[in-house]
Amino acid sequence: MYLYLSNDNAALGGNAVEVFLDDFTVEHIKSPVVQQDDYYAFGLEFNSYQRENATKNNYLYNGKEKQDELDLGWLDYGARMYMADIGRWVVIDPKAELLEMSSSYVYSLNCPVNFIDRDGELPIFINGRVSKDSERGSSSYWDAELLKTIASSGIPNPGGTIMYVDGDRGVFPNLHEQDGWEFNNLNSLSSRHRTLAGRKAAKLDFAGILEQLERDPKTGKITEKIQIYTHSRGGAFGVGYTEELLKMIKENAGQFANPDDVIEFIYNMAPHQSRNLTAPDGTNSYSHDHNRDKFSDNDMKGLKAAFSSSEKSGGIVGAHSTSSFVKDVKSFLKAFGETKGKDNKKLIKSFVNKMKRDYNVDVTVKQ
Repeated sequence: MYLYLSNDNAALGGNAVEVFLDDFTVEHIKSPVVQQDDYYAFGLEFNSYQRENATKNNYLYNGKEKQDELDLGWLDYGARMYMADIGRWVVIDPKAELLEMSSSYVYSLNCPVNFIDRDGELPIFINGRVSKDSERGSSSYWDAELLKTIASSGIPNPGGTIMYVDGDRGVFPNLHEQDGWEFNNLNSLSSRHRTLAGRKAAKLDFAGILEQLERDPKTGKITEKIQIYTHSRGGAFGVGYTEELLKMIKENAGQFANPDDVIEFIYNMAPHQSRNLTAPDGTNSYSHDHNRDKFSDNDMKGLKAAFSSSEKSGGIVGAHSTSSFVKDVKSFLKAFGETKGKDNKKLIKSFVNKMKRDYNVDVTVKQ
């Protein structure tokens, strides 16, 4: 028997190895692996390998660029730098008051196994029927764990903001003057009047939305996208709100880096009176209802997908509550992040698989 080994580490991409065993010759070909990086939960590297003479890829943990200047090893997340060795941001979040449940220095709410921290976009939350006026356009309407899930998935991003919009409103239409339409609670019973109210609200909110969106410091154009979450009655309101936003974005196209790609997606939870609704044209609109929910349905037209599953929470309206959508939203955001929203079939498949694998929940899909 004759054995020959090169001086290089063949298993990690060195020269070929030839092994002679009697009449047989086995040739080990150079590994195709160019670079390999493993990480601890908070992003610290270990077991890293780079093939000799290969161009190093610096876009590592979460796809963020590692800054090698001064041997600091910080990761560039855009608005601020991240120190993976201690799991902390270098500076305080400039909008720290928007996420009071956690320190503004921690990464992924100190739970990177469950959450990731993407760049994120401006999330707009449109509530449904409120039980008291203090819930109108307020975080108090939404389940705290749901908001935490969205925030820790990269929304809001460092320097970003959150908008809460009251979707439990209708309008009394003045057919001769749209600007004269008045919000009122009585007309909120009608999905048509809530849609009209959404259009009026978006027109009033538009200037404020532009102020909150991030701009390219060189061009001055808006680069940040918008994600819209609605619940129950807020679904109809959200249709009108989104339609008006799209119209005004088009009218102000010069302010946007890409005016055709501003609203990233709309996620409608437990949409009420959905058979009367059509998703805004050209949007990535999704809806999700729970089949134990007696207060919503899932028949909106023009969707990318309508999801149904069997989650529930306590109480009479448990399957309708925002708290019952925590698992759904967490899985949807992970699936959307993986596909960047570019491949709808892969997004749907990934979402369905995650719900089954992580929570043993079966999801049916209508397209």
